[in-house]
Amino acid sequence: MRYAVIMAGGAGRRLWPASRQNKPKQLIRMVEGQCLLELAVERVQGLFPADRTLIITSAAYVDEVRRCLPSLPVENIIG
Repeated sequence: MRYAVIMAGGAGRRLWPASRQNKPKQLIRMVEGQCLLELAVERVQGLFPADRTLIITSAAYVDEVRRCLPSLPVENIIG
């Protein structure tokens, strides 16, 4: 069985000053009100169902990622 794995970690340094440690670039709403992480999940939706899409993130961002991606199963967000 195949899975989509999206890496969504980071310390919030590359897109400074918009990106900060408590709000990394993948969680900033940048394109039509969507965050970069939502756009990444949209791109794989046609290839992988939500139950086979995994998000790997920092433990500090798990709750924020869950709020950003309510359509994904909670256990698919790994911190």
